[in-house]
Amino acid sequence: MLVHDDKHLVEAQEFLRAHEPCIGSGAMVIALAQALREEEINYQQKLHVTAMDIDPLCVHMAYVQCTLLHIPALILRGDTLRGEVYSQWRTFAHTLGFWDAKLGRDHRARPVPEKDPPVAYAAPTTAGQTPSLPAAPPSQRSRHTKTPPSQLTLF
Repeated sequence: MLVHDDKHLVEAQEFLRAHEPCIGSGAMVIALAQALREEEINYQQKLHVTAMDIDPLCVHMAYVQCTLLHIPALILRGDTLRGEVYSQWRTFAHTLGFWDAKLGRDHRARPVPEKDPPVAYAAPTTAGQTPSLPAAPPSQRSRHTKTPPSQLTLF
């Protein structure tokens, strides 16, 4: 893990954020914390980690490692590729450091508003029928809908 002269990043921002899509036992996060410590940056106050893994054993290992090293982390059990989250694990450093509030006021964590909001319109009707809204195009459908495996498109 290479962290070189990151003090200017910490001074410009309140804290650093690290994202780990497949945390395993947490070795890369531990290496990052060690590298920050060697640069004399207090990782317990200036670093927040959001990590995910699909294997519950890996989630538990990473949670124990980050908790024992007092690394503020939100460890998610879920599928990174599908964007599904099954459970959330907050380390003690995350809870005691009020990281939910810090992340809430961080401008980097705010969602970007859509440029053109979807417009609903009524379909033309014939006499005696009630107007109905057409189905939304695929780009505007909810991402939380379950698609049967036979209908998944990979590209």
